[in-house]
Amino acid sequence: MAELNPCDDLGEAVIRLMPNRVKSCPFDVDLSEARNLAEKFFNKLKNFGAVATRYDKRADNCPASVQLASIRIRLRSCESVA
Repeated sequence: MAELNPCDDLGEAVIRLMPNRVKSCPFDVDLSEARNLAEKFFNKLKNFGAVATRYDKRADNCPASVQLASIRIRLRSCESVA
């Protein structure tokens, strides 16, 4: 059985591998940062109960609640600390 090498031409690595790994692969730093931002955003979006549980009964209300939650997240990040 051949060993699976993570550095083969299966695609580009987005997540940095463990530092103690014997064979390391190059990864795209910019793509990794963009993925990290997207993950953080979706984790913040999950904190809104109506969005996380898909509480809205109508299909057109669900994107609206996601937009409202996104606006609140964005406004919180723009608040001054002073």
